This record gives sequence, C-alpha cells and structure tokens, in this order.
Amino acid sequence: MHKDLILSKNNIIKNNILLAYKKKEPILGEFAGIFKYKKNYIIYRDHIGCKKFFFIFKKKKLYTSSNFIDLIKYGEDFIQSAEPGYYIEIKNNGKFLKKTRIPKYIISKNRAKNIEEYLKFIKKRYGQNCIVCLSGGLDSTIIAYYAKKIFHNVNLITAYFDNRYSNVNSDYVISKKIGNFLNLKHFFVKIDNNRISKKLKKVMYACQDWRDYNLHCSCLNFTLGEFIKKNTNLKNRVILTGDFMNEFVADYTSEKVFGKIFYRVPNLPKKTLQKFFTGGLDSSSREVGIFGFFDLKIFQPFNSLKDFYFQFNENEISQKNFKYNINKALIPKSLFNLVNKKKVRAQIGDEKSGGIIKIFHKNKIYQKELEKIFIKNFNCSAKWLRSFIQFGRFKY
Repeated sequence: MHKDLILSKNNIIKNNILLAYKKKEPILGEFAGIFKYKKNYIIYRDHIGCKKFFFIFKKKKLYTSSNFIDLIKYGEDFIQSAEPGYYIEIKNNGKFLKKTRIPKYIISKNRAKNIEEYLKFIKKRYGQNCIVCLSGGLDSTIIAYYAKKIFHNVNLITAYFDNRYSNVNSDYVISKKIGNFLNLKHFFVKIDNNRISKKLKKVMYACQDWRDYNLHCSCLNFTLGEFIKKNTNLKNRVILTGDFMNEFVADYTSEKVFGKIFYRVPNLPKKTLQKFFTGGLDSSSREVGIFGFFDLKIFQPFNSLKDFYFQFNENEISQKNFKYNINKALIPKSLFNLVNKKKVRAQIGDEKSGGIIKIFHKNKIYQKELEKIFIKNFNCSAKWLRSFIQFGRFKY
C-alpha cells in the first residue's frame, strides 16, 4: 500500500487526513484511501490522482485496493475509482451520499520555494536519505539539484541502454556529467530487454495498465525498482522523480521508431492537450504503482506546481522551447548547459539501441496485442476494460 504525503499550512494537519477533513483544511500532496467518520465511509484522493484507490460494495461488504486488478475477482462491473480532489461520503451499505471538493493548499507563488518546501516536508516525514531518478533531461535535473539542497544524503540512479556497437546511450553520458557537477554518488542500471519480456505480467500488474506508453515506461521503472530493492544501501531511501512536468506544459509528441508511429498525439491546441495529459495522470501508475510494487516510497515534487503552468495561455505555452525557457531559471546556468535539450523519451533509448520499444517491436507486440495479453493475464473482458478507462480517466 502506498504512503500518504499530506502538506498543510504550518504543518497543522501533520499528515492526518481525518483532521484535515474535520477542519476543512486546505491540503496538498500525494494521498488516497478511506476512513470512517460518524458511521459513514469517507473515500479520499489527491487533486491530481498521483495515488490510486479502488473500491467495491457487494452484498454489504466493502473491498478496497490501490490496484484495481485485485478487485476483478469480486466482479469487474462493480469496481469504482476514487475521484481525484474529492472526499466521497458513502453509507455502510454502499449508498452514495455526497462528494466534497478537497480544499487545495498553495505553498507559494515562487516555484523554487514550492519545490523546497515540498522536499522539506518529505524529509521531515520520511527521513534524510533519498535517491533521484535522473534521466539527463531538465525535469529530473531540477529535482536532483533541489534534493541536494534539502536532503542530507542524496544518490542518483540512471537507467541506460547499450547500442549494437556496445556504446552507452546519451542518457548515460549526460546524466554522468550532471552527477559529477552535483558531486553525488551515482548508480547506473543497464536495461536488459530480454529480462523485461520475461517479467511482462508482473509489470502489467504493478502499473495496472496495458497501454503502450505507460507500459513501456513501466518496464524501465521496473528495472530500477528491482535494483533499488536488492541494494540494501538504497531500499530505505525515498525515491524522487521529475514526473508531471511534461504533462503540465503539454510537452509530448508522437514518436517514430523503426518506421512506425508510437504514442500518437492528437492534433489539438496546446491548452487542450495540457488538460488532456494532466487529466490522464488519473489512470497512470507507471511510477507510483511500479515502485510501490517493491514497497518503495516514491514522491513527485512537481505535483505542487500545476497551477503555475496552467496560468499560461495558448500563445505562451505554444512557444518553441517553452519548457526550457520558463524552467531554466530554476537551476544554475552552468548546470542547465549540461542538460540534454534533445532528450528522447527514456524508454526509446536512441536510434541504435531501440530502447524498451525494441523488444516489443521485434516480437510484433503492439497496442492490440498488449490489451489481449492483459485480458488473458487478469481474467477481465475487453468491453469492461475499455469502459473503465476512457480518455485517460478511470470510471468514477
């Protein structure tokens, strides 16, 4: 089960969701779950949907899980997801009573202060040791930079691929330069596609997904999770990632690999895509689900910055290199200059190595095939699966 992280002004809530509910206190963080209040159940979930929570009321019994696959055996048609950003009040018999929006705590209008305060709270709650997943791109570099400022002991971890000439890819090279600049201990984990293909069922379960983009990302994170769990010096550290930034600035494009288009992005205005990508985090477990599978604590500090990036209009967010231009002020120029400005998605690797996609392409396992594998593995119907997640959101 995932760990809650609940921030509030002056820390008056102290990570206590019941107290936040009673006081109607604005909160922020990564949280989901259920508690009882005045004989009724209160189901809750953070504003973005970082954490997942599913439930079934059947024959006067309540079944819950952070993974909907666990509930399929009780009847797939009865599974419901908690809605992000709400308290849902339900009677003991499962009758819906009301939903109340969770007041949102805004730390500061200053982004650097937001990140620092978010990290300080994580350190206070979960200890002074952390490990940052560093890809060599700007987002994870920002998190690594601030983690070093806040935490006592910071390590870095980078996944990489070898290409056919036995040369490491750009993620390795650039991440190493960034790690040297920050003077932090750095672990490099080579991705073995053959091992990934043998663990596909476990990956699917952990990320509770079959969609190619989320699954490919999850395969990479699964390898990192395995490595961290087996390393006694790392497994008790908090994991930090630079996720959510690409959603907040709509920085995704379709990818052409091996002559085939992957992760096709609809031709829509940037502001529409921004809402679509961010809303899709509701059904994405490619980080929290994967690392949680190994009982590791993971948090995503950019969670605190959504409102800042949503204030920009269509013209502003559509500007070339918007993310780099707006975020370069968050780190020293000398560090920014090391960042990979042509960063490809981590699961792609590079043109020669092929990344995670290579093993799926080689075996002709694409979107439809992945759906069939998921349905067979977890004994659910295609009709229900397609209705349970629509446009990136769970059925509430």
